[in-house]
Amino acid sequence: TLFVRGGKLGYDVGWVGQVSGGPRVDNGKWHHVGATRTKSGRVTLYVNGKKVASKTLESSDEAGHIVRLGYTATDFMPPFNGEMDEVQVFKRVLSEKELSALAGGKGPTDAVASWDFNEVKGAKIANTKGSGYEGKNQGAKRVKGRNGQALQFGGSAQVLIGGKAKEQRVKVVNDPKADEPIIAAALLGDTGLWNLEDQNNLRLRIPASTKANKLRVLIWSGMRGNLGDFSEVVTKIQSNTETPNLIKLTQGGKAKWKQTVETRIQTGFATGPYATDTFMLPNDNPWKSWMRLGGFDFFKDNRRAAVCTWQGDVWIVEGLDLPKGKLTWRRIAAGMFQPLGLKIVDETIYVCCRDQITRLHDLNDDGEIDFYENFNNDHQVTEHFHEFAMDLQTDAEGNFYYAKAARHAKDGLVPHHGSIIKVSKDGSRSWRIANGFRAPNGVTVNGDGTFFASDQEGHWTPKNRINLIKQDGFYGYMGSYVPGRDPEDYDPPVVWIHNSVDRSPSEQLWVTSDKWGPLKGTLINLSYGTGRLFTVPYEVVDGVPQGGVSRLPIAETPTGVMRGRFHPVDGQLYACGLFGWAGNKSQAGGFYRFRYTGKALHIPVKYSVTKKGVSLTFSEPLDKESAADPESYAAEMCNYRRTRGYGSRDYLVSNPDKQGRDTLEITEASLSSDGKTVVLKMPKLQKCMTLRIRYNVKGSKGESVRSEINCTVNVLK
Repeated sequence: TLFVRGGKLGYDVGWVGQVSGGPRVDNGKWHHVGATRTKSGRVTLYVNGKKVASKTLESSDEAGHIVRLGYTATDFMPPFNGEMDEVQVFKRVLSEKELSALAGGKGPTDAVASWDFNEVKGAKIANTKGSGYEGKNQGAKRVKGRNGQALQFGGSAQVLIGGKAKEQRVKVVNDPKADEPIIAAALLGDTGLWNLEDQNNLRLRIPASTKANKLRVLIWSGMRGNLGDFSEVVTKIQSNTETPNLIKLTQGGKAKWKQTVETRIQTGFATGPYATDTFMLPNDNPWKSWMRLGGFDFFKDNRRAAVCTWQGDVWIVEGLDLPKGKLTWRRIAAGMFQPLGLKIVDETIYVCCRDQITRLHDLNDDGEIDFYENFNNDHQVTEHFHEFAMDLQTDAEGNFYYAKAARHAKDGLVPHHGSIIKVSKDGSRSWRIANGFRAPNGVTVNGDGTFFASDQEGHWTPKNRINLIKQDGFYGYMGSYVPGRDPEDYDPPVVWIHNSVDRSPSEQLWVTSDKWGPLKGTLINLSYGTGRLFTVPYEVVDGVPQGGVSRLPIAETPTGVMRGRFHPVDGQLYACGLFGWAGNKSQAGGFYRFRYTGKALHIPVKYSVTKKGVSLTFSEPLDKESAADPESYAAEMCNYRRTRGYGSRDYLVSNPDKQGRDTLEITEASLSSDGKTVVLKMPKLQKCMTLRIRYNVKGSKGESVRSEINCTVNVLK
């Protein structure tokens, strides 16, 4: 023990002896004191760089000894009352000349430990030499020192010195030749063990504990011969850096994207029953964020919506309730993995990403997201580019639903490939509702335990399809996770859609508004491939669905349309989309309002098939003379070949080996008394994958009604 007793410097080895001497050092002035000890036990004391006493005290250090500053056993030595600064320990015996230089503020720099008390963080006192030996302050006060800060001790105060840094905490993940790259990791903190099971995987095991533990993991990559550099960094960080207070990180940080961007609403022309208003996107934004929109939803104030981009952002846009004028956009989140669906529940944003459903939290109410919570990540992810996670919807009980794509032209590897997935309201569980999908782009929740989802032309999927989905259904794509499945045992779609009609269908949704023309209760389809919208009239016969698609008289958008929602107040259809893979519309992103103008709309909203022919119900009355004329209609049918190849050509129903379409004779047309339902007799109608019916009739007020419906006939009764 090096001490001050009776005003003089002393050194004592318990039960062996002590040495002391020199001038008094308790006179209120700063004094430099030092002691050296040789291997033979020769102890020499110095005051202000001059030797003042020397004596041999033979002893040896005990393993596990305790090192303290400012304190020792009270029955052995009186407490230290005074100030201390710039304590150093060397691993060798210094000469008197070196001690004199140190007293003058210079001298050797090879100390193994040095505590200048300038870097005190809480109770931790850093060893500026970075080799461990961190100090823990127990009661000493920081005061102005000889140079910088010093510590003032008074009676029971002390600084407890920790041990040397444990270099074995650095583990090498692989150990090739010295000139080859390696990865190394270090663990700093209270507990934890590395498990190097092989040369490529390093696992950290944290034992169970009843107390909170703080850990820090450092990861390094470089050449094997430079591993010592990493060890030095680890030692320095362990000695000089306090473990961060992680609680502070759960309270929200400073806003990063305070700047807003203003755009405008571009009002569409009302030439037909619908006009398209365009919400101009903030493409020219300070962060160069690529505005390819994958999903959106409205907040309860109905003025704002949250939108996600395929690049990983979420923005809030305000002003959507206005017929025209200014929109204000603010970026609130970034860095998520290809989000292509978004849902707001109780004013909280949920985002469907490729790897998980993420719940977003603004912890400090500054308008930006601080905490990206993993709400559910049960579905597995592989490296394949095609396995998107699409859409995000909820049912009446609050459960979530989304679609998980399969691997393009490759077999499924995990049970989630090519599936519709349900997630519980609290995110704790998930279930696979159905599978057999190639690239489903959206989910519609019907409320009766069934769902709608589209799928895209490709392998095992000869044409695009819209599916009415039931629990445990299989919808035909053998590249989803279907080990041992019979390729011919699959559920047929509502409708096969030829790529000349819709190259890539996306989401279906029910018209819930009575302000969007005469379509309330009708199912509609959005098109990523063409930027079009369609009605989807259908029926279910003996549990088997069949229906068709008919294009709404709305101008094609310059961007593929993927997600739609009806506004709770104005009742109009809002939709967003992007261009990211094959499609006819190549504008990067778009956000639209499809607005009903009040003009007449004549479009099929119901579809039914019998052995005698087809019944079509239109949204508004037709002219009796033209609608009851068989010459106002033309029909043709064809089938497709479903194989492991990509897509299919058209094949005759009458001769499956020959390409083409069969022309169907329409022998009679009749119109119901309300002028809305047309019955077309087709004696040679057969079950077919596509039935195309073109019509050129008039509305009840003489309006031209010229379009077509593309249907599927699965059942004839």
